[in-house]
Amino acid sequence: MKKLTCFSILFAILFFSNTGFGVDGNGTAGETSSSVQPVLPEGSESKSDSTNNSSVSSESGLPIEIYWALYGGLYIIISIAFLYFGKQLFDFVTPFDLDTQLTEKDNRAMGVVLTGYLLAIIVVVCGVMSSGGGEGGAGVGADFNFTEFLIELAPVGLYTLAGIGFLLISGYINDKAILREFSCTQEVTEQKNVAVAIIIAAGFLGSALVIAGSIQGSLDWVSAAIGFCVGQLLLVVFAMVYQRATAYDDQQELHQRKNVAVGLAFGGNLLAYSILIMKGLTMSGGGLETVADRLSHFGYYAIIGAVVLPLLRIANDRLFLPGVSLDDEIVKDQNVNAGLMEAGLAVSMAVILIVCL
Repeated sequence: MKKLTCFSILFAILFFSNTGFGVDGNGTAGETSSSVQPVLPEGSESKSDSTNNSSVSSESGLPIEIYWALYGGLYIIISIAFLYFGKQLFDFVTPFDLDTQLTEKDNRAMGVVLTGYLLAIIVVVCGVMSSGGGEGGAGVGADFNFTEFLIELAPVGLYTLAGIGFLLISGYINDKAILREFSCTQEVTEQKNVAVAIIIAAGFLGSALVIAGSIQGSLDWVSAAIGFCVGQLLLVVFAMVYQRATAYDDQQELHQRKNVAVGLAFGGNLLAYSILIMKGLTMSGGGLETVADRLSHFGYYAIIGAVVLPLLRIANDRLFLPGVSLDDEIVKDQNVNAGLMEAGLAVSMAVILIVCL
């Protein structure tokens, strides 16, 4: 707890000290870029503008593909560095030794948690890069300029580090608000409870989607932070609504019976709602310049998710498992297949909704 408190203070200092430094250097997120692209040497064509698929040489005689490979390779290395930093930070803020849990104790539950956490970091990194967090320009003239690459990497690094910080904070919030009837740390480290670990991993992934949406749809640092707070709050509220919609006690099933089927069903619905929240926060498309328009767009997806997903669970019971009860399969039989089916259908419906609406 002391480690997490210390980390939260340091993170707040770092975050608010950089609120004036946005993507375009003046506190705003700048224009959204579809992807991170290197600035090509003068006189060269981009890959997309080329009328044929032949290589285009730069002034130095090197094919343009070499510059793309250098640029992409460096971002791969940077992503791996963020993963390593995130793992070390996770080990620092938690009260247990991560490597001991993974190797000496062979704790599968901890492996599930760490996998969800690392995947969540990649979701944040991709969200930053696709938001225009690093509008590439490492090429100057005919050469790859490493110094300029590092300068342009600064916004990407700041947004990603802030995203990882938000991710750890969201993990603490999910622990205390969603699984509040027992200690998640004790369940994972001492009881090796895979069912609880699935919820924690899904919570990390869901929060990462919220963070990515907040960054992509932000006007500045402040709006990104507000988007995260509102999205995280709605994620907790949805978790409460979902537990009300089930005919069994989710907390008891997870804690006392270690029911993996319940963990899969619950985690899948959390992930599905997070997808809709991300869409609401992303603000893609035109006509969303005013605050009122953005609130309307966000509320549209938030309300649809909160209404449709619980109703979908009832429909799934009738359509996909005729003659049997979904609740009985999940609770009495602890049928992992039933839990996977509910999770898969919920995520599938969320994807359909964000594509069609």
